[in-house]
Amino acid sequence: MQAMDLLRGALSCVPIVGPAAGAIDAASRGDHFGTAFEVAGLAFDLCSAGGMSGSKTAVHSLACSGVWSTAKGTARCAAERLRHVAKTTLKQKAKRRMKRTALKLGLASAAAVHDMLRHEDLTTFATAASREAEIHAQLAQQAYLSPTHRKGLLFNSEASPEEQLWYAYVGGDSRKGFWYCPAACNGGGHLILSERGTHHIDGEDLFRDTGIALGVSYSAVVDRAKQSLEDMWAQIECHSCARVTVTGHSLGGAVAACMVGAEGTVKWHTSGLPQMLDAVHIFNAGGVPDLRRYLTTRALWPTIQVHAHRIVGDVISVGFLPCQRSYARKPGLEATDSHRLLHFIP
Repeated sequence: MQAMDLLRGALSCVPIVGPAAGAIDAASRGDHFGTAFEVAGLAFDLCSAGGMSGSKTAVHSLACSGVWSTAKGTARCAAERLRHVAKTTLKQKAKRRMKRTALKLGLASAAAVHDMLRHEDLTTFATAASREAEIHAQLAQQAYLSPTHRKGLLFNSEASPEEQLWYAYVGGDSRKGFWYCPAACNGGGHLILSERGTHHIDGEDLFRDTGIALGVSYSAVVDRAKQSLEDMWAQIECHSCARVTVTGHSLGGAVAACMVGAEGTVKWHTSGLPQMLDAVHIFNAGGVPDLRRYLTTRALWPTIQVHAHRIVGDVISVGFLPCQRSYARKPGLEATDSHRLLHFIP
């Protein structure tokens, strides 16, 4: 079988003979487009071999035999049909996408108006947030630093030495970082993945932000979420982990939320990672309302706690999830953009 394939390949390289054999083979399979292609190649070889006068004779002979006209008509008909189907399909898909995007933007706008009109008294993040949320907020800020400038952080510094927690930076790249504390969880170990938000000079980040704004947030971040899951499993294999949590701000929050329901690789599915992923803390996560996100973070994975924190007045995160914990701006930063992570940092 391999010898026949090699012989057929060698024969296809021979002028005139190769296209002729290819045309016969395609015609026997009922491949009209392939037949037309091979006949065109045969005509070209005949034209090249016979010069200008030979080319006229060859084309005239093919035309008289009816093969050329039939093949040409078949190819033209097939091409026209494919063009029509592709054009119609793309038009319908574009219309559906525009309608969904308009609906999501309308819902986000309505949520933003409601957010502006709310008059309830809100507390600041520093006053109302848990110690765990504060840890994740500070590590979300660390992710914005380059890997060479990231550092470990000490929490509960005012407590006794036995209760202090040191989270050491153990690896990552420009878009994410891992911090690990072996003493946390009664000595069982706690691994935290921090996803970086948008960097204004990172073209990939800007491309993902565009997709999120157009309502295709899952497609915009799912590949990054899958890669983060793979990198997380590599860290789990290196450290003893009683708990594994994820954090992120803005775009990083969208990636962290996507990790809850992302369809990872076979290695991830067989590793039991969804049971090990205990909680997700996201801060002003960016995205318009999305039904898939709502289902994966609330209904399909009820064992993973998703804590969505946002500052009132931030239009980027207002429609990310229906149940988000809202806070007032940090004292002294009332004039600062609500989307800034500074409002979550002590």
